[in-house]
Amino acid sequence: EGWNKFKQGKADVALTGVGSGIMEDMNATVPSGVRFLPFDGSPAPKKLLFDHTASNLVDVDPGKGLAGVITTTKLAVYDYTLYASNMTPNGDVYKVVKALYEHGEELKEVGGVFRRGFSPKNMSKDQGIAYHPGAVKFYKEAGSWNR
Repeated sequence: EGWNKFKQGKADVALTGVGSGIMEDMNATVPSGVRFLPFDGSPAPKKLLFDHTASNLVDVDPGKGLAGVITTTKLAVYDYTLYASNMTPNGDVYKVVKALYEHGEELKEVGGVFRRGFSPKNMSKDQGIAYHPGAVKFYKEAGSWNR
């Protein structure tokens, strides 16, 4: 809805991800183009962001497929996380994690969210949450359990 309001000129800002199809569409639709607004990386705002989200700040340079990144821009990024209940069978979680791990390069080809910074080797990093036993089993077998 935010993008529809933005497109209609009823909102000045909208949230989206770098490399998303929506950004490409909006950049082509809005006469002046669109751009990402940089985050303030000074200590107080950075602490506020980190206290309330699992984000990091990174400088993103302009590049192909990065509509809205006009100059090097400080943006908030976060890791995507798949959640499973303790009732989800270990084998099912194992298969999903294995597929993501083994097909990382293919994911980069089809999904913008995977193109910047996705690495199967980082899938098990500490995020302050418990990992499902099926995921832990795969990561240990693959030699990538990061704990």
